[in-house]
Amino acid sequence: MNINICESTDSLWISGDEIDILRLFGSLAAATDLPNWSASLGSPITLQQRNAAAGIIYQTLMQVSPASAKWELTTCNGPVMQAGFAFSKLADRLASLTNLTAHDLERLADMPSAIAHVGTHQAVLRRHDETDRCCLVLQGYLAWYLAEGQHGQITSIHVPGDIPDLHTLYQPHAEGNLVALGSAVVALVPHSFFHELSARSAAMSRALLLMQLTDLAIQRDWTLNLGSRDALARVAHLICEITERLQSVGLATDLSLASPFTQSDLAAACGISPVHANRTVQELRRRNLLRWHGKIMTIVDWPGLVRLAGFDPAYLRTRPLADRAPSQCEPVSTAVAVA
Repeated sequence: MNINICESTDSLWISGDEIDILRLFGSLAAATDLPNWSASLGSPITLQQRNAAAGIIYQTLMQVSPASAKWELTTCNGPVMQAGFAFSKLADRLASLTNLTAHDLERLADMPSAIAHVGTHQAVLRRHDETDRCCLVLQGYLAWYLAEGQHGQITSIHVPGDIPDLHTLYQPHAEGNLVALGSAVVALVPHSFFHELSARSAAMSRALLLMQLTDLAIQRDWTLNLGSRDALARVAHLICEITERLQSVGLATDLSLASPFTQSDLAAACGISPVHANRTVQELRRRNLLRWHGKIMTIVDWPGLVRLAGFDPAYLRTRPLADRAPSQCEPVSTAVAVA
């Protein structure tokens, strides 16, 4: 698949192989939530509305692309770096941690990024790599993976809105392998943007620090999970945590989510064998706590799963939705066009 998506200040353009574009728009036609703005072309819409349209296109690209496909977002002038859709995912994540003003969020709207599709178990960063960019998860899941011999351990899982390598702002070397669990979409953001953002806004500097502190708190709880809980409680706790983190950025509100892992991945995250992981999932099903069909996981009994796991989400530091400042941006005059 060979498709380029190009955002300017007032348009969204798509170019590439004709057959690939037809496949893309055949899929988009079935997306009932794609806004039809052709009747009001050129009328003022908010930045979030334009980014919503771009987001649907990116999601559809991932769905219709073969696993081996590579695609990126480019600007009309050619460079990969651009500002746009990616900021809304980061805004949701930061707003879940601390209060941000509309002016703070507008700073995020200028975030330059390279949008890329990452295939299953493909590495975004490898151990000892040096990087000058951070990786923002837009869709799917990333994980830090450490391997010794034939055995490997997933040491953390990251959901949309997370920046799993935010620490590379200060130590630009990867200490493990950052890989995709299933297909994922990421935004690669220059370190310089976050340094400038922190210098200009004390609130943003605090929000980024809280994000790193939350990652550390999650790591401590993972250590407790592996050292003090049996396999059934470990798996239940991990599922509760992933669900809670997704809900903090507006996902999995119906307790149904794309599974962040295969059962082999689940085993690597919980320190058990794949066979034991399979038996544990079957036990959760038998207790009518969970349904897992294909790539979709549905929690049937949330209170029961929380009790089994002994799950307390306080360590995630997530603020209640009612306490969050609205994410407001000034309307911009824009249109959606196809070339």
